[in-house]
Amino acid sequence: MNKEKIINKFYDEHQLELTPRKLYKFENISKLLPKTGKMLDVGCGTGVFHPMLLKLGYRDVTGIDYTKEYINKATVDNPKYKYYVGDICKKIPFGDNTFDIVMSMEVLEHIPSPYLMLEHMYRVCKKGGCIVISTPNAIRHEIQHINPLVDKLINRIFFKMDKPFERNWKVPPNVYQYLSPNVLCGMLRDIGFEIEFTNNKYIWKKYHHIFIKGIKK
Repeated sequence: MNKEKIINKFYDEHQLELTPRKLYKFENISKLLPKTGKMLDVGCGTGVFHPMLLKLGYRDVTGIDYTKEYINKATVDNPKYKYYVGDICKKIPFGDNTFDIVMSMEVLEHIPSPYLMLEHMYRVCKKGGCIVISTPNAIRHEIQHINPLVDKLINRIFFKMDKPFERNWKVPPNVYQYLSPNVLCGMLRDIGFEIEFTNNKYIWKKYHHIFIKGIKK
């Protein structure tokens, strides 16, 4: 099986199923979302979280993803929302200052140029609007690679997990890089966001994933 087929298989397996791991991410992200507003979900995949957004009261949601098959499925599954196929590293096909909320869940690590994607997200976000992001934490993967025993102890002590989310430390075939909390915060500030929230204060709150909310100045 060539690399492209391996990557496509990996994407399909992770896009079609609403797992406890995905619910954990959505629960953390949803706490950072304003109660109302026009929302863009960047790298929305099949829109697996969108029924929950609808239940939370978000009526004006747009999704964009590179994969046409995922957008087709999202359109069928969530007819009240709008969906577009697009390369979020080249250009997000919306006007400046269009959205109150620009969200991205577990996408930055799959992008060759995270900074470029964040710049596009900044452009389409309204002044005073917010960006909300989740992405795996590079620090956890470093520890997992260097000393798996320490990783297991952290998971067991702080998260009461006998089996961590990931089965091993190997980077999946569709990941370009993982970012650390400080690097991602630095990118967002450099682009023009003011950091309103990050789970960067305590290691046991940021260990698996980074959750960040920024406000466009």
